[in-house]
Amino acid sequence: MVRNTTRSVGWVALSIFVCGLLVTAPVGAVSVGTPVGDIEPSPAQLSNATVTVDDSGGADYLRIQAAVDNASAGSTVEVRPGTYREAVTVDKNLTLAAPDGAVLNGSTLGSEASAIEIVGAAEPLISGFTITRYGTAGIDAQDTTGAWEATDLEITETDGFMGTGVNAEGSSGDWVVSNAVVRDSYRNGVNARQSDGSWLLENVTVTDTVFGTGIRADESTRDWTIRNATVSDTRDDTTGIAVFETTGDWTITETTVVNNSRDGIEATNTAGSWRITNSTVAGNGQFGVNVGGPATATTTGANWSIIGSDIEANGDAGVNAEGVTGPWRIHESRLVDNGVGVDASGATERGAVERNWWGATDGPSGVANGSGDAATGNLSVTPYYTDSALTTLSTASAGDGVDVSTSATMISPDEPGALRTELTNTGDTAVSTTVAFDDLTGVTVREADASAGTWNNETNEWEIGSLQAGATASLTLDVSADASGTSLPDERTVSATMAAGETTRSLSYPVTVAATDDLSMTVGTATAEPNETVTVPVETEPVRGGVYYAGTVSFDPSVVHVENVTMDDEDAFVWSEADNQNGIAEFGIESADYLTDPVVNVTFDIVGDSGTTTSVNVSDRTVYTTGADYVGFPVANGSVTVASEGSGTTDTAPPELDSEAVQQDDDIAVTVSSNESLASLTGVLTDSDSVYREQITLSAFDESVVNGTYVYETVYSGAGDGEYEFTATATDTAGNEATETETFVIGTQSDPDSTIQLFVETPTEAVGATDTATVELVAGDVESFVGAYEATLSVPADSGVRFTSASIGGSPAFSDVAYSENNTTVRLSAVGMETADGPSPDLAELAVTVDETDGAAEQQIPVTVSNANVSDKNGTELRVGSTENGTLHIVTLSAVGPSEVPPTDPDGDGRYEDVNGDGNVTVSDVQALFANRDHASVREQAALFDFNDNGEFNIVDIQRLFYSELG
Repeated sequence: MVRNTTRSVGWVALSIFVCGLLVTAPVGAVSVGTPVGDIEPSPAQLSNATVTVDDSGGADYLRIQAAVDNASAGSTVEVRPGTYREAVTVDKNLTLAAPDGAVLNGSTLGSEASAIEIVGAAEPLISGFTITRYGTAGIDAQDTTGAWEATDLEITETDGFMGTGVNAEGSSGDWVVSNAVVRDSYRNGVNARQSDGSWLLENVTVTDTVFGTGIRADESTRDWTIRNATVSDTRDDTTGIAVFETTGDWTITETTVVNNSRDGIEATNTAGSWRITNSTVAGNGQFGVNVGGPATATTTGANWSIIGSDIEANGDAGVNAEGVTGPWRIHESRLVDNGVGVDASGATERGAVERNWWGATDGPSGVANGSGDAATGNLSVTPYYTDSALTTLSTASAGDGVDVSTSATMISPDEPGALRTELTNTGDTAVSTTVAFDDLTGVTVREADASAGTWNNETNEWEIGSLQAGATASLTLDVSADASGTSLPDERTVSATMAAGETTRSLSYPVTVAATDDLSMTVGTATAEPNETVTVPVETEPVRGGVYYAGTVSFDPSVVHVENVTMDDEDAFVWSEADNQNGIAEFGIESADYLTDPVVNVTFDIVGDSGTTTSVNVSDRTVYTTGADYVGFPVANGSVTVASEGSGTTDTAPPELDSEAVQQDDDIAVTVSSNESLASLTGVLTDSDSVYREQITLSAFDESVVNGTYVYETVYSGAGDGEYEFTATATDTAGNEATETETFVIGTQSDPDSTIQLFVETPTEAVGATDTATVELVAGDVESFVGAYEATLSVPADSGVRFTSASIGGSPAFSDVAYSENNTTVRLSAVGMETADGPSPDLAELAVTVDETDGAAEQQIPVTVSNANVSDKNGTELRVGSTENGTLHIVTLSAVGPSEVPPTDPDGDGRYEDVNGDGNVTVSDVQALFANRDHASVREQAALFDFNDNGEFNIVDIQRLFYSELG
């Protein structure tokens, strides 16, 4: 909903005769020409000057936006303490500062509001604000180009569906965010996705991100730094820091990334020379640092490194480097208590994972023989530290320097194949090496040929007494298939173990047993427009160990001509010769290693007319292997068709969408219509407050076709009356995307031009017994002024909470505050008000005091507003469309010992692990409980500290706290 944010200040005129002239000035004006309220001064007055903002009056402006709009570049806008309910846009170079603190509160502004939006090339300095409860962003700098800076900020509860603490997505400036806390963002804490600037995050804490990432910098292209940051406790299977698909040389240093629900740092598909130094990555649900994985192209760029860091207690692996292709290293770090310390399975380049502590004096398990965290895959681990202080290196040095490669092979029932092993000592010293074949399932060794060492037929072991530094040794085993009742083709795996110095490594040799008729070639089928090109794949399987692959392709030369023949395997040599006059092309693929299920891509130029077709046949097909040769195996030939005019094969038009909704009891039924079948459909429903309600996908829609129109229907349950926005995003079968948004009203609604909302704002922090807190009554969706209102605020009669004072805002001409007998209800009335103009003026501030409660340790006390009537300054009724009540969090616990705040229960299990009440569970809490174990503050609330759940408190509970939280 669009809200009017224009302010027109009402003021009492004072008439003064000066030199015979009647001069009208606002009451309280210092001199004629001094800007008061939102009266616009001349730019000359504000150039390089300081102007002040105070929502209580007595300053140059009541509103921040008015001050910013009227300030010239180079000026300072100084915001005095107070709560400002506005969204501020900054489009010039100035300083926007709250030196003594000020609150920007967006709870009444809707989900599309941002606290401070920086525009274009503006380069402001923003500092000193507490920003809370904005739907979109605390600082919104998306697509900016300037070098802006934000410092000394606290940003909490950006709670809309796209809620982000600091949003700099798509920015290209060299901006800085420092000394900031970002907490409870719904989508992302800090978002620098697709940024192109050399930005800096320093002394920043990002915690409790709900649905997205703590810090997002994926697809960024420049060099940036995260320094001395803490990123923790992301929820809903999300990541602490996401930096995948980056191309810059970024650095994460002196940073703590802990307790995130998925990965600590996700750096897959990166291409830059990045590093993580002197940081702690611990307690993350899946990977501490995720650099690779079997389903990704993984790292392809220059060096990446992890230096001087603690990688501890991460669920699946401390560092996942599966399949990485660039050079990498992990040095001077601690890898302890992870599911796997480092997983480098399938890594192309050998990782230098040396000079680390693995949690055991004998080094890592996995590729080594130690008992610490496992190290697996293509990596070297020696020397390693034998102590957690990283002071003493092991004497191990040789075995990790031996590289090994193995082969696959094909065997026919009549011909043998070859298994090959090659060892290269890349270390500095000679090493004794043994390869023991511990499982020769399904094959028999007929002959062995070793270039060094000896082969033992009885034990099936290849022993090399001393493989010199830099030397290479090879072993070739001629093997035949054992008699087997298994139908062909039959895929088997021969396994072996290599021991080199202190290192052991598992080896595998895939073996395929197949006759010629067990192979199968498949030629693709394609359709293309006239005068275009099209590629047809030619694939043969199962092939394991083939070294040469050939065939002859035939086609109708009046329809297509061969342009080229290629193969995805970059290490293979491809040759081809085409005779387009006679419709024949020959190809041959030669590999220095081995072919696995080879795919040849034949690219054709379309030369035929619309509607013509040619078959694509392959003859003389051959696969040569290290064992049998396979000739003339079965083939499923393909074809190429030239599309008819108007066939729509190159459809690029997005689908046409139309949405509508109707009420069904307490549900909302939504229908999306399309002119074509949809491959995907996502619907997002938000209510009039734009609070995220529900997102559903195609699987939740019922599909039908009515008179050629595709209809998709679904129901949102329990939505009720209100104003809604529904957004449908869809793709068709050709991949074209369309989005359609529909706003509608369900039930009987008042005219939105004369409807407002009422909010009860309560403190987010807990209130203790005998404490006093401030509750605010705030109006929302106000177009101009509130001239009069009456409303009742209440707390439960038995809550122990009472209203003690009330202050009505807007300087009313007449007002009244009436309390009930027990002060649990207060009736507020005012006439002749001049509140701040929209969108969210404060109507009143009330003090509430907690006298006593029913004895519960923590309670949630509702504060409600009811029986409200409101008008604008002209006496036109403003109907109250909705109300949002508040809640007081009451704590009646006593502080333990000398602490000034009571203990808290961080995980909500009824036991108060945070003994000193500082919000964290550390060794200080154990110390506080131990030092005060006989103090009345512990004895009188001993049930809070019964950590072993046996109905009593003693020294055992202190040990349980120490072990379970810190052990």
